[in-house]
Amino acid sequence: MNQSAVWRIENGQRRINLDDALGFAQVFEITLADLVSPPELAAEAAELIEDVARAERAVQQAQRTHQQASDHLAAYLAKHPGTHEWPGAPTNR
Repeated sequence: MNQSAVWRIENGQRRINLDDALGFAQVFEITLADLVSPPELAAEAAELIEDVARAERAVQQAQRTHQQASDHLAAYLAKHPGTHEWPGAPTNR
């Protein structure tokens, strides 16, 4: 595609056919849906994806913290066998 054709597309003087759109999507390494979607939808999707990623990182950190606490409790109880017998102590039932 020559520069004149690109200029006409950018300035709304030439429509893009499906072959052109697929080529642009491939060149810019985006999906065809991203190419034809309004930019604000892409920005909103990016924010939502980041929210999910942030929540996933928080879940993973919470799981690590829980596992460490459980390991420390198990080690403590192994060293102090009678400790788990106080009223209200967690049980393995």
